[in-house]
Amino acid sequence: MRRLYGYLGIALGPILGTAYFLLLKLRNGGRQLEQVRMLPPGGKELVDVIIIRKAKWLPADASAITFGKRVYTKALLPSTGLIAHELVHVEQYKRWGWFGFLSRYGADMGLHGYDGSWIEEEARHRAGHR
Repeated sequence: MRRLYGYLGIALGPILGTAYFLLLKLRNGGRQLEQVRMLPPGGKELVDVIIIRKAKWLPADASAITFGKRVYTKALLPSTGLIAHELVHVEQYKRWGWFGFLSRYGADMGLHGYDGSWIEEEARHRAGHR
């Protein structure tokens, strides 16, 4: 059954992720801070990132969500730990591309869930919160 969830994640991850992102763009939910260049924890090069704060539409169990170089957060002033974690995801998007990240993430969530996710583990480890 887990293998089926993994295949569904690979197939549906990019479709659902892109649809969710486009819906967010249409709703324009949140207040945008200026675009900044930051170095992800353990990273070798700067990444461009746009931090959008006070995004009230996020799921109840999420503090933030990243799509490409956009980080949406519920907080008015997000913690450095949260931003560090999300910067790792920005770097992962840059490394694998939109489709590659969303298919890996979808498969990873389908197979292992959030707590067992190797993508999330990399972000937790590099951001310093294990």
